[in-house]
Amino acid sequence: TDWCGTSSNGRFAFCQRAEEWGGQPAMRYDQAGWMFPIDGRAPQYIAKASRAVGLSLPRAVVDRVYRHFLTWNVHSDPAFQDIQGRGLRIGEVSVVGLLSEPDNARACAWLVDQFGWNTISRVPGFRTLCDLCEGVGKDGNGAPCLVCGWRGYHAPLFPHNHGRDDYAIFGRDENGLLFWGMIRALPWEKGSGRPKYQMLSTSSDIHASLAGKPKYHVAGLVHGTEEVWFTEGILKATVAAKYLHRTVIGLSGTNVDAPTIRALRDLLRFWGTKRAVIAYDSDKRDMDTNGELLYHGVVAGEQALGSALATVVPSVLTAEWDREDGKGIDDLLTKAAGDYWLKEMP
Repeated sequence: TDWCGTSSNGRFAFCQRAEEWGGQPAMRYDQAGWMFPIDGRAPQYIAKASRAVGLSLPRAVVDRVYRHFLTWNVHSDPAFQDIQGRGLRIGEVSVVGLLSEPDNARACAWLVDQFGWNTISRVPGFRTLCDLCEGVGKDGNGAPCLVCGWRGYHAPLFPHNHGRDDYAIFGRDENGLLFWGMIRALPWEKGSGRPKYQMLSTSSDIHASLAGKPKYHVAGLVHGTEEVWFTEGILKATVAAKYLHRTVIGLSGTNVDAPTIRALRDLLRFWGTKRAVIAYDSDKRDMDTNGELLYHGVVAGEQALGSALATVVPSVLTAEWDREDGKGIDDLLTKAAGDYWLKEMP
């Protein structure tokens, strides 16, 4: 057996001396040895504990909470119109329009009844106004909490709409579980100072955080994994997968953090992916009046991602297209304005 053992849940084998087990390559190596899946399910990177409110919840629990919340605004016309304008249908992506402040409070109180305060307070996106009552708790800014809610605590609250048409969009993992998300500003005006997308997370000490956890969205997995594409965002990845007929992974941004990189490499190794294609927006090469790159960070992020993927995938390329044919790969595909070409990464 080459010093192989199994995990406590029976899903994985760990071997100290063998880089193959049962004819399959290892997913990754850690202190327990080379790691192999036993039951055929794709691996999930085990995230570090949230420093905010406690240990991370299992993805299956986070998925259930998000899916329950999705039922509270099933007729969010502005959000759905925006999705349809991107070339998607309802159901192809998990979206919910943000609720008004009173409706949001009722929805969150209902979720606490269903799952318990301790669970909801540990789901990224739900912010607990105060951790304790009767004047001894502290809010996110360290100020004392002088009163409690009518239930004897301050219920964790999801962001409300502030009278706008903003909506939440959730990322799915390789097993279809919703496990992270973002807020999409609607409408959004460039130069307004308001971010177009905002992570469902916070760094405040008493709130659930996505820090130290992987963030990616898997779309189009039915198309196979021999060739996998990467692009920016949940919506963009979903559109690209629909039109390319490829598996496309949406990233939370152009600069990918270490936990996400580790999770992605595990997935590609597990899938046996032969070719990875990075499709970042075409404006990555835009220049200023002095002929200098405007978006150095995007180009640097593309290079870093390519280098990381090249450690597990034989071929890594970028998808390129003319700027006038569309900013993002989704624009290019939905408008059928032109073609893309693939370029080997240096």
